Amino acid sequence: MNNNKLYPNQKIIKQVTRKRGQFRKYNNNTTQMKTVAFLVLFITLSVAMNGVDLGKYSGRIKEIQEEFGFTETATNEQQQAVPKSKNYQASHKKTGDFGSTYYDFIVVGGGAAGSLVASQLGEIANGNSFKVLVLDKGSDDTDNMDFFPRTDPNIPRANTQSVFDLPVDRRYSLEGPGMSYSREDIFAGKTLGGGFSVSGSGWQVQDDSFYDDVWVGKEGLSANLFNSTSMRQCSTWLENVSDPFSGYSFTNRGDAGPIKVMRLDQNDPTLDLLVPQFLLTFGTSFNEDSGHGQEGLSAFHRNIGHDLNDLRRYSSYTELLQPLESQSNVDVVERATVTKIEFNQNKVARKVRFVKDGISHIARLKRNGKVIVTAGPLISPQILMLSGVGPCDHLDEFNIECVHNNVEVGKNYLDHFEFSFITALIGLPDQSAPIMTAYLKSPGSNEIDTEIAWVVLPTGAGFPAMLTQVIALSQNTTGEIKLQSEDPLADPYFSYNYDLTGPDGDKFVHFVGKVQDWHNTLPFVKVPIQPLSCGLSNPPTIAEITPNTHPYWHSTSSAKIGKVVDEQGKVMGVEGVYVMDSSVLPTLAKTHPAATILTTALKLVGQLRPDNAKC
Repeated sequence: MNNNKLYPNQKIIKQVTRKRGQFRKYNNNTTQMKTVAFLVLFITLSVAMNGVDLGKYSGRIKEIQEEFGFTETATNEQQQAVPKSKNYQASHKKTGDFGSTYYDFIVVGGGAAGSLVASQLGEIANGNSFKVLVLDKGSDDTDNMDFFPRTDPNIPRANTQSVFDLPVDRRYSLEGPGMSYSREDIFAGKTLGGGFSVSGSGWQVQDDSFYDDVWVGKEGLSANLFNSTSMRQCSTWLENVSDPFSGYSFTNRGDAGPIKVMRLDQNDPTLDLLVPQFLLTFGTSFNEDSGHGQEGLSAFHRNIGHDLNDLRRYSSYTELLQPLESQSNVDVVERATVTKIEFNQNKVARKVRFVKDGISHIARLKRNGKVIVTAGPLISPQILMLSGVGPCDHLDEFNIECVHNNVEVGKNYLDHFEFSFITALIGLPDQSAPIMTAYLKSPGSNEIDTEIAWVVLPTGAGFPAMLTQVIALSQNTTGEIKLQSEDPLADPYFSYNYDLTGPDGDKFVHFVGKVQDWHNTLPFVKVPIQPLSCGLSNPPTIAEITPNTHPYWHSTSSAKIGKVVDEQGKVMGVEGVYVMDSSVLPTLAKTHPAATILTTALKLVGQLRPDNAKC
């Protein structure tokens, strides 16, 4: 069979032209095409955009391949090794003698937020040199997780393999009602850099109105602290945004920060065939910068280098914390699981207990020292409860002494949820195309509340597959994190309880139906690969969608500002303990959450150490 055959109307759509920054006729230059495809493979599949493992559907792909007469194809999109991080050789980890040193700050969790917080506390500024300890469950995997592609067979690669390849000790296995299945594995990192090291590496900053209208206006946060101008200063300090393909000049975005951010190439032949009908179906337009006025369709932004010679992942660990590890005032302990924060009789934190290599250790605080918990929205509330801060009735079930009764610890948990289509595109080249993402308003809404993200993936079967995800960005459903054991090494109990029977479900159904409409307009053969996207009514029903709707693991709010911590991140009711990760966000992010989490963490840690505040 001729794999280059043009199906009906494909010739017409192929003539669609684009102005610069909009969709234009692509340049049929094979060298350029190979270069773009080479880059796109590296940045296509990862945790946030590919909770999909095409290997799971190998039988179905084989059936389609035989039905349409394709033979297996080799692609140019091969993995290559990339040099280690420039900071890698500077790393010095602490391995023993934990009890003899007293610390100004103990950071529990060296993930995306924790690495940032620890770096700002450990950075020597204005003559101040504070002693900082970082305790993390995972390890420094920058030699294989920091790059595109990743070459370690135990790490998710940037091809058709996915996060389902992660070894068990990098997952949290949660059980509870209200989930798609009775048990789900969450790929939460357990590595220095956290989600920045194993997830989709998305970097989408919030529209200014998010902070002014939602956080300040609706949630009642302080306008002095969380106004859009101040929060924009934080994100601008963090980022260095570039589009090396078009040279587009971004407005009001950072261009000198430690986190390099690349806008993916939007001049792609496959996109020429898909985008025009998308814009027509959804009644939206192309948006050059999804971080400055979000609404519309944009090429995805990712925290990777700006050219083909610099494809590594730029994370808060590699760019901010790792360079400080050679300093005598910063200690990082890997494979350390924190079991408890201990308080004195005045409810002041004095020490942190943790387990490393099966041995219990104690880390001690100086007078007026602080513990900053940045273990993520699943584990941060668990650590607080194990330490006696939480609902006393619940803690009594496990014979944990209640230091401070706060029934909100672990509650108010929020997450995006998503429904996916995986479809074979018969008649297109078997190659990848960049991720595109659209931020949209549902009918009658004044706010962006839905994201449609899609990406084309090579299958090696002679045709590509397209993953399309409908993602709910705002909702009223909340879940809860609880203890399921007094054992501090056990995973927490998780109840999500998302409910699609109300307004949340109505807008979700609307956009799932619009995706069906878009797919139906595409002028080539579409064959479902994933069973859950087969046989939907048009428009679909709640009953059809609900069983196959999943949490997206963009989790927030389980130690929410105003409920568990104050606007400085300080845990209410005790002294010397703070939370500065996604747990404290008052609402869901209206985008991929990484930039919002780091922006908030930078704001909070600047209040704890004002002599080194960046925004």
